[in-house]
Amino acid sequence: MLGGLIRAWGAAYLRAEVVQDSRVRSERLVADGPFRYSRNPLYLGLLIGVFGAGPLFSRTGWVVQMSLALVFCYRLIRREEAELYLVQGDKFVTYYHAVPRLLPALKARVSASGALPHWREALASQTPWWAIAAGEVACALTLRLSISLLVALAGVPVHLA
Repeated sequence: MLGGLIRAWGAAYLRAEVVQDSRVRSERLVADGPFRYSRNPLYLGLLIGVFGAGPLFSRTGWVVQMSLALVFCYRLIRREEAELYLVQGDKFVTYYHAVPRLLPALKARVSASGALPHWREALASQTPWWAIAAGEVACALTLRLSISLLVALAGVPVHLA
């Protein structure tokens, strides 16, 4: 749930068309909301979500999932940083040196530019994370992995709609 909330907070400023695009989007540098504390709050939320989903996996499965998620996130981060550097130049370098890559700072490291969050869009774009959280609750209540997986998978058609 925490991972989904962090992702939604980031998506509220980044916008759904950027969050859901498979291409690297570097036409603007977002430094509002959670991006004032961490350069990659969406990936932080993903890692927290995978970590929190641990009860749904065996111990080995959880270690494999976390390892794969870390590799996946850091590869994407490096690719996005290279693209942002090419497009944004010194503006990105200043931001890069001020704001931590993944683990958030305790206080904002850059000033807000005044961008407004788009909460409805952000919460809707994180439907898969809400479904996973609901699946974990179902697992806790029923102690049945099959019900948990059905609840979590129910989020797929909801997200696609």
